[in-house]
This record gives sequence, C-alpha cells and structure tokens, in this order.
Amino acid sequence: MSSLLEFIDEFLFPILATVITTVVSYIGITIKKKYERYANNKMIKEIINSTVLYVEQRCKNGGKCSTDKFNLAKKKVKEWLKEEKLSVSDTEIETLIESAVMKLNDK
Repeated sequence: MSSLLEFIDEFLFPILATVITTVVSYIGITIKKKYERYANNKMIKEIINSTVLYVEQRCKNGGKCSTDKFNLAKKKVKEWLKEEKLSVSDTEIETLIESAVMKLNDK
C-alpha cells in the first residue's frame, strides 16, 4: 500500500497537474482568440458605419454621385482600419459598405 501511495504522490499528481494546466490553457487561448475576432469584427463594422455616415454627411451638399461617395468611403475605411492595425479584404469592405448604405437608406 505504501508503494502505491508513493507512486501516486511522485508520478500521478504531477502528470495530472500538467494535463489540467494544459487543458485550462488551451481553453483560455481559444476563448481569447474568439473574443478578439468578435471585437475586431465589431470594430470593423463600427468604422464602416461611421464612415458611411461621414461620407453621406460630407457629400450631401456636394452633389457627388454614388460611385464617388463609395470610393471615398472605401478609401477612408482603409485609412481607419490601417490606423487600428486591422486587415480586411477589399471584397469584405465593399460588402460591409453596401450593407451600411442599405441600412442608412432604409431609415
């Protein structure tokens, strides 16, 4: 019985502690990555919505056509995303701008 307790004390507890630490660390890292992705997506959408409103307000009296406004919004979004060190594809930017414009027009 004594040798079994020694085995558990010397080998089993350290192995269990290592396994538990590894699992908890993995879960923590996974949660952190998912939260960062969520926070980045939220920030990207906020930047794009703000940009669309900015361009709409700025171009209201200027009489620019929608293509000019779209290009201005895209350029401004890229600048703001670069400042925030966020990378987004052109296709995603274009899609989100169109979505924001559609929401703005529905109001």
